Amino acid sequence: MRAEYVINEGGGVGMVVGQRNVYTCQTAEKGVCWLKLTFQGKPGHASVPHDDNCVVKMAKAIERIAAYRSPLRRNLTTDLFIKGIAEEQPFPRSWFIRQLLNPLLSRRVEKRIPDPGFKGMAGAILRNTFVPTVVQGGQKTNVIPSECSCQVDCRILPGVTPEMVKGEINHLLFDLRDYEIEILQTSPASESPSDNPLYKALDKVLKETDPKAKMIPSMLTGATDSRFFRDKGVVAYGFQPMMPIANLSEFLSRVHGHNERISAEDLLFGTQVLYRVIKEVCG
Repeated sequence: MRAEYVINEGGGVGMVVGQRNVYTCQTAEKGVCWLKLTFQGKPGHASVPHDDNCVVKMAKAIERIAAYRSPLRRNLTTDLFIKGIAEEQPFPRSWFIRQLLNPLLSRRVEKRIPDPGFKGMAGAILRNTFVPTVVQGGQKTNVIPSECSCQVDCRILPGVTPEMVKGEINHLLFDLRDYEIEILQTSPASESPSDNPLYKALDKVLKETDPKAKMIPSMLTGATDSRFFRDKGVVAYGFQPMMPIANLSEFLSRVHGHNERISAEDLLFGTQVLYRVIKEVCG
């Protein structure tokens, strides 16, 4: 597995933006920091309510975490992605999209993006995200438990550490007492540079195959095996070329969803592009 380059999943989707077909090359992906929050309380019979119910504390925490939006955190990949999309838009929409990178306007602009697919992607690549996913509580309806817990899927941006994540959660839940945070799993965000022969070959072949093509770096909100290669110094890109689409949200809804699929045209297009890329890079 000692490769100079790796081409993996996670990018290559074409989007119709203005007069161009914009293709993503996944040069970076967010890291993982899965958390478990355990809440303590006073046990007792549920027929006699009291104010130290750990389930109630956890419910308040879950609601607060679900509504929370972490501060904007910019990096080179996301800057190039947002600016690359904005460049293909007419004014004033081009100015509007660029304001996603403005700490004062970012959240307000995100809420007004009409395409739910792009809205979700933009929000996730510009900040750490926290999503409650697993809840464990009492065993009997008539018993107030002494302990309950919830797990939170946190995806982190480059430069963010688990301790920074714990600090963010503690700041958010500052007034809730009797809880502990455990880190279940963590891996840092990973990134590959774009100034090398492979990146240039991807860009060149795309433009030869599609005269309206434009390639921009992108960050994946999930995780792929690219992170293991990057950890060993290998340049890894997510690039699975697919025909341009007008509706990003429709495509994203099929990923790991019902009837997940790609078209025969996408398979043919992707195979042709990757074959020409390999020929270009390897001679």
